[in-house]
Amino acid sequence: MKASVIIATYKRPAYLEKCLESILNQEKPPEQLIVVTRENDLNSISVINKFIKKQDTRSLINHILVSTPGIVAAENQGLQAATGDIVCFIDDDAIAPKNWIKDTVKHYELDNKIGGVGGPVISCVDGKPLIEYTKIFAMMTWYGKRITNSTKIPENIQEVDFLRGANMSFRRSLVEAFDENLLPYWRRFEDDICLSIKEKGYKILCDPNMRVFHYETPDHKKLSIDTTRETIIGLHHNSILVKLKHSKGFKKIVCVLYEFMWGDITTPGFFQFLAYSIKLRNRWKLYECFFAMIGKIKGGWKYMRTHNKILLQFAERWNTIQKIIGKKD
Repeated sequence: MKASVIIATYKRPAYLEKCLESILNQEKPPEQLIVVTRENDLNSISVINKFIKKQDTRSLINHILVSTPGIVAAENQGLQAATGDIVCFIDDDAIAPKNWIKDTVKHYELDNKIGGVGGPVISCVDGKPLIEYTKIFAMMTWYGKRITNSTKIPENIQEVDFLRGANMSFRRSLVEAFDENLLPYWRRFEDDICLSIKEKGYKILCDPNMRVFHYETPDHKKLSIDTTRETIIGLHHNSILVKLKHSKGFKKIVCVLYEFMWGDITTPGFFQFLAYSIKLRNRWKLYECFFAMIGKIKGGWKYMRTHNKILLQFAERWNTIQKIIGKKD
């Protein structure tokens, strides 16, 4: 089976160079290496051109320029160009071991019901890997609780509900595009695609031996991306939108109640925010709660507008009426 590797990058040229080297030095090299950069990211473009000039790597690299910001738009452009049977994703600040592609392909060849394969994303701080172990890698409970230990190594190969975007792969035939209805910083897009593949009857696997090493950039050490108004709203919007898309019947109601009332560790609900603010005596948590609730409401409304048949029919009729009125004028 042929593998295409997609790397979406933005203004991290030093990390990108190491990532590219790790992919090009694989025991089983990819048939195609797609690197997606923004048009104004000249330093990253310079790094890519250095590899393209080399005789032995020139034919592998497909460099795509995009103007639209965001990981989802970039990786969708990469998907359109992917020709492999399997499409693999890795972050630009991660390094893959030499067996990464070989072991990925092996899983798909052994079982045609495997739809996705990935592994742990080991954080490296100050150059040192933080090794921890876990029984459960990633799962979604029936009522919508998201349990994830993607930076830890599971005790065995296990079927999971979702993978981490820095280390995941899918059968190309099962992935059309990532959902561009999600908001910045586009968290949960991996959950969405993995749950979609499972709904088609395929399995998602996590292999503890398929770990990649993720290097903390200076920006990540100093500032969390989840502390601005935009990112708080975006994360909670995406969380409830994905849960509503992939829950059925009565479970939709349960998931909404859980999301708003209590929530996950990364996307708390009202009472969890309240408990944090009292325990920590931190008014910031109440501020964060306000924008989290806005995000959840927006996510629920986005789901209704894009998936509710009654609202979709109303929107179609309204558009038709507007066209008729426009013609009469």
